[in-house]
Amino acid sequence: LVITRSQQIASALALLAVLTAIGSVWWMLRCLRRSLGADPQQVADIAHHVAAGRLDIAIPAAESSSAMAAMRLMQQGLAGMAQEIRTNSSSLSSHVSDLRNRSEDLFGRISQQGEVMASMAGSVEEMSVSVNHIADSGQSIMQRVNDGSQRSAEGIMVVDQAIEGMDLVEQRTRGIASALGELHAESEKIRSIVNVIQEVAEQTNLLALNAAIEAARAGESGRGFAVVADEVRKLAERTAQSTVEIESLMTRIQSGIDDADRLMSEGTEAVQQERQLIVEAGTVIRALDASNSQVREEVTLIVQAINEQGAASEEVSASIEAVAQLSEKYRAELDNSLAALNDTARLAETMKSVTDRFRI
Repeated sequence: LVITRSQQIASALALLAVLTAIGSVWWMLRCLRRSLGADPQQVADIAHHVAAGRLDIAIPAAESSSAMAAMRLMQQGLAGMAQEIRTNSSSLSSHVSDLRNRSEDLFGRISQQGEVMASMAGSVEEMSVSVNHIADSGQSIMQRVNDGSQRSAEGIMVVDQAIEGMDLVEQRTRGIASALGELHAESEKIRSIVNVIQEVAEQTNLLALNAAIEAARAGESGRGFAVVADEVRKLAERTAQSTVEIESLMTRIQSGIDDADRLMSEGTEAVQQERQLIVEAGTVIRALDASNSQVREEVTLIVQAINEQGAASEEVSASIEAVAQLSEKYRAELDNSLAALNDTARLAETMKSVTDRFRI
């Protein structure tokens, strides 16, 4: 009986221990579930889905201190971040594409400007060659004027020696007067043409200045450079044409001087008694020589202006070369910028591809 009672007590204690263990386990599971906020397997499944990028799955509400609530907040935060990254990536890609298009357009414009500057440089070079030719022609004209002055002096000497008779002197004097009248008219034409040359030189100088200003501005004003270069070319042609006319007129003046010289010689042989009339004719020739001296001074000024124009053309050419080099530098820098934009575009696409893995 005593043994039986002892067994009953032992059994009761064992049962109590089992119940206590079961209660402890239940209490631990209850605390664990409360801490997790859901069944552990459910929490594990949700964690796997989130890790796989499934940010669109529904996570049930739980206590704010539970792991499930924290996971829900994490899901919402990740979804927001992924959506924001996706949106920003798309916006960045769009902006980069727009900027790249504009940069490519600017690259094309700069390249076109470089071609225009090269063409303009060629035109300026041609103008410089024309100016040099005009300068050479001016020197030739100067030599012809000097020859005319020398012939006039010789004519005066011949007049001083004239000793022919009255009738022949009168006849030869009329011839001299006619020749000198024609020579005077030709001199007036020379003066008009010289004025045209001076006007053309001034306009050419002004256009050269405008070309320098246009070269400094660059950019969209590339067409303006072509217009200025064309105007300079036209003015150079006008100058060349006027120079040819001057040379032709000077040739005729030389012929007139020769005729006057011949007539004066014949007048000298006609009669010595009419020395006073021949002296008057010599006075006219001296006036012509003074006119030739004035023409020589004007031609000297023209040659100086042409030389100054040549120097201005060289300055314009140097400015154009500087602008061309600057355009080439900008083109290289823009090419590097385009490469950087392409890298940025690829990076934006990569970011978008990464965010596309998430299902929001």
